[in-house]
Amino acid sequence: MSPSIAQGHDYDYIIVGAGSAGCVLANRLSADPRNRVLLLEAGGPDNWIWFHIPVGYLFAIGNPRADWCFRTRAEPGLNGRSLGYPRGKALGGSSAINAMIYSPEEHLPGPAVPDDDDEALAKAAGDIGTTIFHPVGTAKMGPESDPQAVVDERLRVFGLGSLRVIDASVMPTITSGNTNSPTMMIAEKGAAMVLEDAGRR
Repeated sequence: MSPSIAQGHDYDYIIVGAGSAGCVLANRLSADPRNRVLLLEAGGPDNWIWFHIPVGYLFAIGNPRADWCFRTRAEPGLNGRSLGYPRGKALGGSSAINAMIYSPEEHLPGPAVPDDDDEALAKAAGDIGTTIFHPVGTAKMGPESDPQAVVDERLRVFGLGSLRVIDASVMPTITSGNTNSPTMMIAEKGAAMVLEDAGRR
């Protein structure tokens, strides 16, 4: 973002992060031309060809042009391994480097590890276990009495009146499928709540 875009202007809403939720939220809030909305994205534009074709994720994940290239800490349950943790670095966020591609069924760890050897199965799980790259719950929604909760049922951060978290972070637990659609629905509902609350002022 050019610094001149933000300087000298007042905004009704500032959205940090132009991933799936941030883009939906900005779209809904700016539908009313009276609302001045600033959408901030630390990554670049989504004008690279590999963002726009399904197999492109093979070129985007792990590429600093498209991915923040985060890694997990070494995990004892993964036999001390650290995993790559792709996070999109462009307009569209991680949805820009996401894809759904069919692959034939594969059974791991395979016949080399006997089904009745719990120790060998646990070691194999640590050797091959990985993530599906769908982090949620870092700003959990819940009652104020829950010490793990960060936001209330209207996605307002406890103790900070005008700050909300409106993305996958608020999910108390991960969904049983891809998180992209639920994340966009959180943004839809969040935008509606923001506008409802603004109407009450």
